[in-house]
Amino acid sequence: MKKILSMAAAALLLVSCNGNASKNETLSDSISNLMGEMYGYGIASQMKNGPDSAKFDKAAFIQGMEMVANIDTAEMSKLQGMQLGMQLAQMQMQLKQQQKVDFDKKKFIEAFKKAFSSDSLKDPQMLQMQLMPMIERASREAKLNDPVAKKNKADGEAYAAKMVKEGYSKTESGLVYKVLAEGSGENFTADQQIDLKYEGKLIDGKVFDSTNGDETRALSPNGVVPGFREALLMMKPGAKMIVVIPGDLAYGADGRGGMIGPNATLVFTIETIGVHEVKK
Repeated sequence: MKKILSMAAAALLLVSCNGNASKNETLSDSISNLMGEMYGYGIASQMKNGPDSAKFDKAAFIQGMEMVANIDTAEMSKLQGMQLGMQLAQMQMQLKQQQKVDFDKKKFIEAFKKAFSSDSLKDPQMLQMQLMPMIERASREAKLNDPVAKKNKADGEAYAAKMVKEGYSKTESGLVYKVLAEGSGENFTADQQIDLKYEGKLIDGKVFDSTNGDETRALSPNGVVPGFREALLMMKPGAKMIVVIPGDLAYGADGRGGMIGPNATLVFTIETIGVHEVKK
């Protein structure tokens, strides 16, 4: 939409540089019609391809656009309030979608009116410092109580317990592992770049990441999830392990992307080649 607004501004500038359009009614009509088409087709295309296209209501959009576009100068304060309302609606959707935090519009508006009409003012930055930890806490609690997160956690715990019964070892942190090859030399350290091959799967066997064939990747223990880091620090050059990483040692309640869900347990087969040598 910003791109379309920029195009419209450029078109107006071009008209102003080529004469006074207001003196020519036909030209003015042409400009109005063409700008209307440009906005209409451009925004329709964006909405059609947007993430919420299925829920988009064209009639409601036009109603809102006409209501704001027809506001005269005397109602500018109302327009500014409507713009703030739009920002608040977007903020509410983002909190719900990204942080899973509920937002009560009625309570917000009541508190806003009281603060806005008050004769004495509080420091907004101080209030923000109080607000951010509360949002983080609410987000964390909502994600932990998500049914999918709970199921993934329970399934992961059952899978790890099964592997321990089959002979896998378990560390104090909860990492479950099986050594396939010991390797030789010194254990890797956290500040090293390690050349390795690996395959990462979910407990249902779906592969979400892996090296291919003879391909190796250089990774640092400091740049991976805690469970993977712990495994690397237990290994030496030439070692090979299978590790079962519980969700709290992987991507936690946030998950990662569409494939790794909240609290998902990850299963890695890791083979270390050696310390990565930087070619000069």
